[in-house]
Amino acid sequence: MSEGTLSPVQATARIEGSKLGTVAHHFRALHAAGLIRPTSTRARRGAVEHFYALTDDGKELLSTLGLLPNAAAQERPGRAGS
Repeated sequence: MSEGTLSPVQATARIEGSKLGTVAHHFRALHAAGLIRPTSTRARRGAVEHFYALTDDGKELLSTLGLLPNAAAQERPGRAGS
Protein backbone atom coordinates (compact mmCIF):
# COMPACT_ATOMS: atom_id res chain seq x y z
CA MET A 1 0.00 0.00 0.00
CA SER A 2 2.99 2.32 -0.03
CA GLU A 3 1.68 3.77 -3.31
CA GLY A 4 -1.96 4.14 -4.25
CA THR A 5 -4.93 2.52 -2.57
CA LEU A 6 -5.76 -0.96 -1.34
CA SER A 7 -8.87 -2.66 0.00
CA PRO A 8 -8.99 -5.46 2.57
CA VAL A 9 -10.26 -7.74 -0.22
CA GLN A 10 -7.19 -6.94 -2.34
CA ALA A 11 -4.84 -7.34 0.62
CA THR A 12 -6.37 -10.74 1.43
CA ALA A 13 -5.71 -11.86 -2.14
CA ARG A 14 -2.04 -10.82 -1.82
CA ILE A 15 -1.38 -12.47 1.56
CA GLU A 16 -1.34 -16.25 1.26
CA GLY A 17 -3.48 -18.00 3.85
CA SER A 18 -5.11 -14.82 5.15
CA LYS A 19 -8.81 -14.45 5.90
CA LEU A 20 -10.85 -11.39 4.94
CA GLY A 21 -12.25 -10.93 8.46
CA THR A 22 -8.77 -10.84 9.97
CA VAL A 23 -7.40 -8.47 7.33
CA ALA A 24 -10.44 -6.17 7.63
CA HIS A 25 -9.97 -6.09 11.42
CA HIS A 26 -6.36 -4.94 10.97
CA PHE A 27 -7.38 -2.30 8.43
CA ARG A 28 -9.85 -0.92 11.00
CA ALA A 29 -7.09 -0.87 13.63
CA LEU A 30 -4.69 0.92 11.25
CA HIS A 31 -7.41 3.45 10.43
CA ALA A 32 -8.15 4.03 14.13
CA ALA A 33 -4.43 4.59 14.71
CA GLY A 34 -4.31 7.21 11.95
CA LEU A 35 -1.94 5.21 9.74
CA ILE A 36 -4.36 4.75 6.82
CA ARG A 37 -7.30 6.82 5.59
CA PRO A 38 -10.36 5.90 3.54
CA THR A 39 -10.18 7.05 -0.07
CA SER A 40 -13.17 5.54 -1.87
CA THR A 41 -15.77 2.78 -1.98
CA ARG A 42 -17.38 0.65 -4.67
CA ALA A 43 -20.22 -1.84 -4.83
CA ARG A 44 -18.91 -5.39 -4.99
CA ARG A 45 -21.11 -8.49 -4.99
CA GLY A 46 -23.83 -6.93 -2.89
CA ALA A 47 -21.40 -5.38 -0.41
CA VAL A 48 -19.36 -2.20 -0.26
CA GLU A 49 -15.60 -2.51 -0.80
CA HIS A 50 -13.61 0.17 1.03
CA PHE A 51 -10.27 1.45 -0.25
CA TYR A 52 -7.55 3.01 1.90
CA ALA A 53 -4.27 4.87 1.43
CA LEU A 54 -1.39 5.53 3.80
CA THR A 55 -1.49 8.77 5.75
CA ASP A 56 1.66 10.84 6.17
CA ASP A 57 2.11 9.23 9.60
CA GLY A 58 1.75 5.77 8.03
CA LYS A 59 4.39 6.60 5.42
CA GLU A 60 6.70 7.96 8.10
CA LEU A 61 6.31 4.82 10.20
CA LEU A 62 7.04 2.52 7.26
CA SER A 63 10.06 4.62 6.35
CA THR A 64 11.33 4.48 9.95
CA LEU A 65 10.93 0.70 9.93
CA GLY A 66 12.85 0.50 6.65
CA LEU A 67 9.79 -0.68 4.72
CA LEU A 68 9.42 2.41 2.54
CA PRO A 69 12.08 4.32 0.62
CA ASN A 70 13.36 7.38 2.50
CA ALA A 71 12.05 9.64 -0.26
CA ALA A 72 8.53 9.32 1.16
CA ALA A 73 9.69 10.55 4.56
CA GLN A 74 11.30 13.58 2.92
CA GLU A 75 7.88 14.67 1.61
CA ARG A 76 7.05 15.87 5.14
CA PRO A 77 8.93 19.09 5.69
CA GLY A 78 9.68 19.93 9.30
CA ARG A 79 9.36 16.31 10.46
CA ALA A 80 12.95 15.16 9.92
CA GLY A 81 14.68 14.32 13.17
CA SER A 82 11.45 14.55 15.19
